[in-house]
Amino acid sequence: MRVSVRPAKNSDAIEMAEILNEIIEIGGTTAYTSAVTPEYLASRMSEAPEVSAWHVALDNADQCVGFQWITSAGYLPKEACEIATFAKVGR
Repeated sequence: MRVSVRPAKNSDAIEMAEILNEIIEIGGTTAYTSAVTPEYLASRMSEAPEVSAWHVALDNADQCVGFQWITSAGYLPKEACEIATFAKVGR
């Protein structure tokens, strides 16, 4: 399987939410304990574009099989960042 990586777009938020929500549903390790919406992820992507990076990993059929964000977070010191990485269950 070929995997390509590109910057995430708002239109990726649906598949990103599906991946994250499946992880949450099975009790996977994540800080999130309840489902997220595509709108929530899209809003997070636009919060601080100057200090963040959002990327998706795509398979041969251009389906999202994972994503990562690196961004600032209010609970961290200014010079630190939050990094979150999620992969589609079973991939």
